[in-house]
Amino acid sequence: MSKLALALALCLLMLFAAQTEAASRQPAWAKNLSRSARIRYNRVEGLFLGYRLGLANRAWPNLQFFVEGGSGIHNRKPRGETGVQYRTPTLDASFTAFDRTETYDSERIGSGENSVFAALFKWDYRDYFRAKNGFETKLSYRIRRHFLLLSQLTAFTYESMPLETGWSLFYPDRPFRINPPIQPGSVGIVQAGAVYDNRRSSPLFRNAWRLAVLLERGFREFSYNGMVLELKRHQKITFGQQALVFQARLGTRESNAEQHLFDLGGVSTLRGFEIKEFTGNRFVLLNLDYRFEGDLLGRIPMRGFHLLNLVLFLDSGWVNTMPNRANFLEGFGDLAPRDFKTNAGLAIALPRQILRVNIARRLDRKQDPWVVSVRFKRDF
Repeated sequence: MSKLALALALCLLMLFAAQTEAASRQPAWAKNLSRSARIRYNRVEGLFLGYRLGLANRAWPNLQFFVEGGSGIHNRKPRGETGVQYRTPTLDASFTAFDRTETYDSERIGSGENSVFAALFKWDYRDYFRAKNGFETKLSYRIRRHFLLLSQLTAFTYESMPLETGWSLFYPDRPFRINPPIQPGSVGIVQAGAVYDNRRSSPLFRNAWRLAVLLERGFREFSYNGMVLELKRHQKITFGQQALVFQARLGTRESNAEQHLFDLGGVSTLRGFEIKEFTGNRFVLLNLDYRFEGDLLGRIPMRGFHLLNLVLFLDSGWVNTMPNRANFLEGFGDLAPRDFKTNAGLAIALPRQILRVNIARRLDRKQDPWVVSVRFKRDF
């Protein structure tokens, strides 16, 4: 099998690990059983293979019990979790006990997408740690169609995870990034937040807002306060099919532990810089896309060009580090435009950002090469 065919197979396997439904001839109890595979690849586990079982009852259709387990092929360390979830159109509540390979980068990039990049190119954008002897309770309540309240209580013990594999399909001799050692110890984290999001799933570009605030407090061996704010706007331009997508994020924590720091650089942050090039416990990030939505490439009279969209983008970010336990509102007073790191670039994307190829370059140094990244169904 050629490398290209194998790469395609890996992409499909990682991105679309499908659920398997119970056969109609199974016993009545088995018809309430849901099953799904868990497949991922990263530099601390290698190939991870797992399985998830969910059990519901027709008498309580909103309630599901689940158990999940698996192991990394290279690190040979089992991981698992079990719990219960109650879900209605307005309320989602769950309790889980776990021993996980965990990351704080799940919003930066999804597991399937990251697995593809790690397996093909050694672009592992996540950092990992073991969260052992843990439990987690989550509660979300939808007050209005577009307004959601969130809360979460999590407690576990931190443990570092070393590199366990060096394999990739196209770059077998290039090393992975190190996985930063974290500060060990037991932690409890309480989080509460609210989200307003009036975006809609539609083939047409629509004006929309997303506003989110998340407050957190750590306790046990890690006592700190933190906050993350996010604003995102989708805005049509008055001429043609062109549009803007703008995002602003701010984060702060009263902790200098490695696992509590914010990172900028690479996908979802500064796309013209190296992966996680800048680190600190205060950050501000600005991302801007200007999309032509078919106004340029779509008018080229060549087959297939009507499916391509041109995007011009600009990313700018600032990171600062304050002393441990300095008030989480401090540290932004020294913010100055000259301290922001900025890159510019262009992207070619399929409709609705199904597939997007970014080419970006930092603006503070001329000698640095252009940075290429690929995204699936993501704006930034």
